[in-house]
Amino acid sequence: MAEVKGLIAIGASTGGPRALQHILSQFPPSFPAALFVVQHMPHTFTRPFAERLNNLCALQVVEAVHGERVLGGKVYVSPGNRHLTVAQKGKDLRVALDDGNLVSGHKPSVDQLFLSFKSVRHLPVALVLLTGMGKDGANGMKQVKEANPAVVTLAQDASSCIVFGMPKAAIEAGCVDEVLPLASMADKIVEIVDGWDTEGGENLE
Repeated sequence: MAEVKGLIAIGASTGGPRALQHILSQFPPSFPAALFVVQHMPHTFTRPFAERLNNLCALQVVEAVHGERVLGGKVYVSPGNRHLTVAQKGKDLRVALDDGNLVSGHKPSVDQLFLSFKSVRHLPVALVLLTGMGKDGANGMKQVKEANPAVVTLAQDASSCIVFGMPKAAIEAGCVDEVLPLASMADKIVEIVDGWDTEGGENLE
């Protein structure tokens, strides 16, 4: 793990655990981005889920802890009963967990995670929506894309989704750069990250 060179946020619901395992297990140990995952799942399952992914992936996968520093090559999985967001602390980004109300009918909410990237300008960002029921994530993706068109937005295609709800809502909102089958998603994310240089965006004062 090292200095973070970019941020990737992934949202998923029904069918998400298998899709996330497929994607995250393909990233190399030298992967320089930090990844944030919201999977709709009861809180008793998120820590074992993170531990399972950690055993299957080259990257370190953890259940997110409030206040910890964001590092490249690390995957932060939201606890199943708290919102996961990022917060700027000086020159560092920190994990922030919020015990607030449901957002878009969920806690954790993909919308809440995505919206926390709205003001990030010093690092490149990619937002990804995977298989899932409902619309969580579409509004957040749309707002972030409108605030910063440089943000890359991806959605899983209908043919590879268990439930084509969340990606479909984002596609219909007109905020998705590229729609991809699950089999191509990891390679696309690696390609995007490889294209990020160390500057990444506008440096914050």
